[in-house]
Amino acid sequence: MYCYIEYCTATAHPAFSISGDVRLISDKCFNLYKDYRLWYSLGGPEVFTHNMLSSFRSMKVKHHGRGLPDNVSEPIVYECGTYVMSPEEYKIFSERKGRHYLTTKVVSPEKAKEMLDSGEVFPINHRESVYNRQRDISLEIPFVSYPGLVAPNWLYLDEIYENLEYSGISIQELKDNECQLFPTLLDLMNLMEKRYGERRVRMVMIFVIT
Repeated sequence: MYCYIEYCTATAHPAFSISGDVRLISDKCFNLYKDYRLWYSLGGPEVFTHNMLSSFRSMKVKHHGRGLPDNVSEPIVYECGTYVMSPEEYKIFSERKGRHYLTTKVVSPEKAKEMLDSGEVFPINHRESVYNRQRDISLEIPFVSYPGLVAPNWLYLDEIYENLEYSGISIQELKDNECQLFPTLLDLMNLMEKRYGERRVRMVMIFVIT
């Protein structure tokens, strides 16, 4: 499970409504200790294959299946996403060498559609604008997720607590596992809400196919 914490400091408009006001506490994800019950509680049945779901028949989950949030932070897109470009677009793009040219992979539109249709990837609501001055051409490059990542979801702090309670998982149970970082992240979100306000902090989660 890849976990990110986003927050919004601007108060002149609704939280997370403008992409430039969305910040991450770290550009890299928190890779949380594997706990399938916690994963189910946060991501829902979409996290698991049909064969594994039988282990969670008695569990329920309230908030799930949302995908990535609107105005998601760019580092999340570039860490978990793949550019979608035709060969000609790639040539124009590589001449311009976009910001994440060396680290983010590329697939063709045909391959992206194939993977989307099969459920191997999920769409990402983000486009990168690139201008090639030599050719006087502008590109708006879309993204899909990196293959093998599933069940993107995001939750406010109160919704995380609701999901845990709904699924029958206690905070103390998580704290008793010394390897589990998740309770510490909740403490951090609590502190950030006290500073920035309720529902101005959210957790974004992406899961590895299981």
